[in-house]
Amino acid sequence: MNWQLLYEAAPAEEEITAEEGETEEFEMEIKLSYDTLAESGAIMLKGMAGIFVVIGVIILVVFILNAIFRPKKEA
Repeated sequence: MNWQLLYEAAPAEEEITAEEGETEEFEMEIKLSYDTLAESGAIMLKGMAGIFVVIGVIILVVFILNAIFRPKKEA
């Protein structure tokens, strides 16, 4: 698996000293890597398919439990 850095944190032009309770500011440059786009799409597709399978299993179990434990109607 080829992992690439997708963003680099660049320090701000002026050096900022953080006092108590303040945070240091920085700029972030985001880069899009087309080499890893297909790989990340495949991972995302597997994850989404897994979610749909789990939801389907839960629905199926609810239907089966509902059919088994449904109160009988008295005639």
